[in-house]
Amino acid sequence: RRGIRTAAAKARTSWQPWMGQLAQSLDALAERSGMTLRLLPFQPSQDTPMLVALQQRMKTDAELVTLNIDNVLAEVARSRFVVTMRYHGAIAALLNDQAAVALDYSPKMRSLAAEGGGWASVVDLAPLDAGRFEPRTLIDAVNEAQDKSHRTAAARGSLRARLKVNDAALDDLLELIQ
Repeated sequence: RRGIRTAAAKARTSWQPWMGQLAQSLDALAERSGMTLRLLPFQPSQDTPMLVALQQRMKTDAELVTLNIDNVLAEVARSRFVVTMRYHGAIAALLNDQAAVALDYSPKMRSLAAEGGGWASVVDLAPLDAGRFEPRTLIDAVNEAQDKSHRTAAARGSLRARLKVNDAALDDLLELIQ
């Protein structure tokens, strides 16, 4: 099941059917929060066309930011919260102690959000795919994420502990095959 869902997410070729719903939700979030939204393309070749189209559909102003290896973490750090479909966007939020909403396109997003007692909120994309995504869903997820953001240190600690275990297992495996 996990492989099928991941493959389906990777096979998604058209974001246009849900662009209007996402634009409405982001507009509602911007209006409610009083913030200017910044759109960060973590995979520019794939994300930029989608974000430009999203920006054009939105009624509120949204800045499209050009990311590079030197500014990506600083750009995320400037944010009060992060809404992301990209794993690296969630990691950048975690590294910067930012509240985050992970749009759950893949099991890895839900797993990462659950680290350290659940440091980030997760929004299921099934309603978006079905045309039933309500702006309130995103607003509620951001509020929840801000309430959970104090858990980022525990989440980073959990990931570091797992890294040590994985490194030790890899070292043991390498010794066996040498």
